[in-house]
Amino acid sequence: FWTAQVIQYSSAEWGKIVGDKLQSREQEWWKQRIDSKPRLRTYRLVKQNLTLEGYLKSDNGIGRRHLARIRSGANALRIESGRVKKIPSGERMCWFGCDQVEDEYHFLVSCQIYSDLRQCVIDKVGTPAFELSGLEIMMGTKNLELTEFVIVFIQRALHRRSLLVSQIE
Repeated sequence: FWTAQVIQYSSAEWGKIVGDKLQSREQEWWKQRIDSKPRLRTYRLVKQNLTLEGYLKSDNGIGRRHLARIRSGANALRIESGRVKKIPSGERMCWFGCDQVEDEYHFLVSCQIYSDLRQCVIDKVGTPAFELSGLEIMMGTKNLELTEFVIVFIQRALHRRSLLVSQIE
């Protein structure tokens, strides 16, 4: 596009060309970086493009932080706490007898200990939609109104988990 010292486009057109090229380069660099980080295993499943996520606009600062930690793999779930203790990933089982690894998917979508808490989100979107895209919904990739329900679920589920795990340990 830059062939001479004189630009052949309007400043708006030139700005769009440069912006698009920068976005493309940043997108590529970002994708390479997240693909190289094992902790972002669940994040990669729902985040395909480098864009501002709606959940970051939530007024619930604590809940927003909890969701960000779940999304980034920087959480207290056994998939992460077991990594620190060098427990093989397949042995980082849920505390509550689910016979599944306690990872982000399990915590958000399938652990039965939180099913009553999760039901408010399912009621909001409907069972068919939740069955189709439950992980995306629970990772806050849908609209902000729905994400607020997800944030409340995460706060309540983490609180319950903390109480129950403290009794087990």
